[in-house]
This record gives sequence, structure tokens and C-alpha cells, in this order.
Amino acid sequence: MAIDMEHFKETCRRLVKSSIILNEATDLFNGQIVIVENAIKSLNLGLTASVPFGHDFASLAHTKGKQGWGLYIRTTAKSRFGEYEWKFNDAPRSLRISAVEAIPNLLIALGNDANDLAKEMEDASIRAKEMLKGIQ
Repeated sequence: MAIDMEHFKETCRRLVKSSIILNEATDLFNGQIVIVENAIKSLNLGLTASVPFGHDFASLAHTKGKQGWGLYIRTTAKSRFGEYEWKFNDAPRSLRISAVEAIPNLLIALGNDANDLAKEMEDASIRAKEMLKGIQ
């Protein structure tokens, strides 16, 4: 069966155009995620939080991973990707698209955890101050 070369060439031209559009959209998306990630980093929370998203046994986390503090996408062994952890912008596009919807829930979780930890730190500070009174 002979290949219709004109049809093949047109298909290749459309593929090139599609790839340009896809890569430009991805760069724009990734840039927005970097802004979000830097905003979270600037809070200097030092907290790990994770929230599930999608239907693919995946979660979005703010944690200290192999590449330092940041946003990570994790999948479990039951996922079609297997058990894996990516820095957000290194994850497959399909996961990034789904994970972006989980960012508000992640921020809520981080806020709740920060409030809880702040209370614990205040209580620990009071106990430490009481202990110092006993030593002095």
C-alpha cells in the first residue's frame, strides 16, 4: 500500500504547528506554577502537606524532595505511571493539568498545618520558659 506523500507532508506540517502551540502553552503554564511555587517558598513555612487530586492515585505536595523545597506531584503504585515523584513542572502534562486544580486545597492544608504548628510552638515556648525559671 503506497503512502500518499502529499497527505503525509500536510500531516507533518500540522504536527509541527501543533507542537509549537503546545510548547508555548506549556511554557506559559509552567511560568505561572513557578510564580505560585516561589510565593509559597517565600513564606518559609518548612512544612509538608499533601492533597489528593484526579482519579489516578495522585497527590500534590509541598515538601522537601530530592530537588529541595517545592511543589511535587506523586503517584502511587496503582497509578498508570507507577509509584513516582516529580517536581511539579517535570511531571507529565496530563498530571500537571489535573494537579493545578488541587493548589487551593494544598494552600488550605498548609495554612491549617501552619496554624496548628504555631500554637504548638507557642505552648512549647511557655513550657521552656517555665523550665528556665527552675534552672535559674
